[in-house]
Amino acid sequence: MPDTATNTQTETQTETGLSSSDQPIRAYYDRANPDLLNRLPLTAGKVLELGCGAGALAEAFRMRVPNVFYAGLELDPAAAKIAAERIDLVELFNADTDDIPASILAQAPFDAVVFGDVLEHLRDPWATVRRFAELLAPNGTMLTCIPNVQNWKVLQTLMTEGFKFEDEGLFDRTHIRWFGLSNMVDLLRQAGIQACEIWPRNVMTEGHEAFVRAMTPSLPALGIKPDEFAQRTRALQYVLRGIKGTPPKRPPQRMLLQSMMLRPVGGVNDVRIGRPMAAMGSIPGIDIVAQVRTMKLLKKPEGQPKIFIWQRPVHRYIDARNILRAVESGYIVVTEFDDHTMRWPDVAKHEYLTLTGCHGVQTSTRYLADIFTEQQQAQPNDVRVFPNSIFNLPPRLNFRSPQRMSVFFGALNREKDWAAIIPGLNQAIRELDGEIDLHFSVVHDQAFFDALETSNKTFTPTCAYPHYLELMGQCEIALLPLEDNLFNRCKSDLKFIEAGAAGLAVIASPTVYQHTLNHNETGLLAEQAADFGTALTELARNRDKAKALGDQARAYVRDNRMMASQVRERLDWYRKLWDERHETTPRLIEYLKGMIGKIEDPDRL
Repeated sequence: MPDTATNTQTETQTETGLSSSDQPIRAYYDRANPDLLNRLPLTAGKVLELGCGAGALAEAFRMRVPNVFYAGLELDPAAAKIAAERIDLVELFNADTDDIPASILAQAPFDAVVFGDVLEHLRDPWATVRRFAELLAPNGTMLTCIPNVQNWKVLQTLMTEGFKFEDEGLFDRTHIRWFGLSNMVDLLRQAGIQACEIWPRNVMTEGHEAFVRAMTPSLPALGIKPDEFAQRTRALQYVLRGIKGTPPKRPPQRMLLQSMMLRPVGGVNDVRIGRPMAAMGSIPGIDIVAQVRTMKLLKKPEGQPKIFIWQRPVHRYIDARNILRAVESGYIVVTEFDDHTMRWPDVAKHEYLTLTGCHGVQTSTRYLADIFTEQQQAQPNDVRVFPNSIFNLPPRLNFRSPQRMSVFFGALNREKDWAAIIPGLNQAIRELDGEIDLHFSVVHDQAFFDALETSNKTFTPTCAYPHYLELMGQCEIALLPLEDNLFNRCKSDLKFIEAGAAGLAVIASPTVYQHTLNHNETGLLAEQAADFGTALTELARNRDKAKALGDQARAYVRDNRMMASQVRERLDWYRKLWDERHETTPRLIEYLKGMIGKIEDPDRL
């Protein structure tokens, strides 16, 4: 039986609305299965989906990988008509009777082939899987979602009511093939697809325990262990992910990515840990474990790559003990740090153990990377830059009201950055009064909210990151002030990337943002504090220019700053650190023991 992977996903999507249609279609055809979406590799450049419905899965995946080529085959004409608006190539197709269209064959090989709740509807799913496996690239991914005929509700219904027909679900009247988990694995294997990961889906718990308890007395006579019976009857469906290729003599090594995150405040852990982990978890063979302020090391086979990513630690000499424990347990330890260390004096006080007590450091900008390299003199190691990026390109929500212009400001610890721009903003508010319906949306910063001389404003206290992004996405203009100082120069351009992804027109300080934002193309750079008010007045009066800036900023993010484009680079770097462990780990262990020795010296604490 293939291993079941442990994956932590930070984001799911369950249903999308119809784009357009002359006739309504069943909701069945317009749902994006989140368990397929989250397991579809973000590295896939070409995807083929059999039974694509109205293209909901394709639309959701394209928000993560905008430049993917996505092809679909669909039996229902009404659904296919809608899918054609969302997918690069859609063909009407009956898998039981039709040859694969030439237009699809011309696009082969595909990096991924998806069967979402379709194989159980076919007369010969075995032949279909074989045909489509031939369209996969070597080591390509096949992803399936199939109902579990051994689900306890099926067994109970058969014993009490007999077989029945329903419009959807396990007894869907259009199902003509039935599979248990072992049958699903065999279905892939006979086509040269090695099922490497299995996830139970729509686990039905209510009533399940009582059913298993009632059946337990009879199980020994059938040679069935109660715990195995409970496991195989719980899932409504299974998602299987397989790789095309001959069975290896030894199963390929899985990689464990384990992280210890900060408490969720302002999206810091979402951007730097949570969403990158989810992106890498979309790749076959990667197991994800994300924890908050917890360092519970997992027992894995010796030789299995294990990467421990420690978000923004402030290590003191005494913390060398925990680091050593992880290293001696076989982990590669990576420090994730995305600010200048000056904000945490203990970092320098303890000889930059934060940056030296690890195999590698990952950060968000080259500016920071150069500083960290200088601070690593005692124990140099690899420093890698992964710019902050967008996991999911959001739907465009702004510029819908021709009368209103909404301005967004949301930031933590930026009081000194905005003080100088307030007079100019208030001057703009006075000039536009009675001319433009100018509204301000402020998140977190009560003092900034109070300083705005207008009643047309709303305040939201510090909130969850998705809500923050939602509030931002409903505005047309974003204010990004940054005072020019060393700490701010070490900041990333994340706020521009977030606002640009949502299609906002950005007004930003040159500090940090001049390296990304093209003035008058993807936003406006305010060279002086007073320029914020001038730029706000200009954009409020010129709605077309504001929208054009938002359009071009969104295009920049779409083409250059999506998380999907980083996945391979991140994994390659982790594998490099792992491959170098025989040389780097002994040196790190010796260094950490030296740091532990300083705990006893009170003058060094």
